Amino acid sequence: MDSLPRHTPPEGVTAAIATWDYGTVAEILHVGRYEAERPTIERLEAFVEAEG
Repeated sequence: MDSLPRHTPPEGVTAAIATWDYGTVAEILHVGRYEAERPTIERLEAFVEAEG
């Protein structure tokens, strides 16, 4: 992936694509209560599965 999907991040939040030396990774930022985190984690898991 070489570009970010269109999104409107919360004020003060930025997103970036970075290359790390230890391999391909996926990362997501959850903003909100831990009790509401499950959909964010599922979104990350779905992305990882789709990208192989």
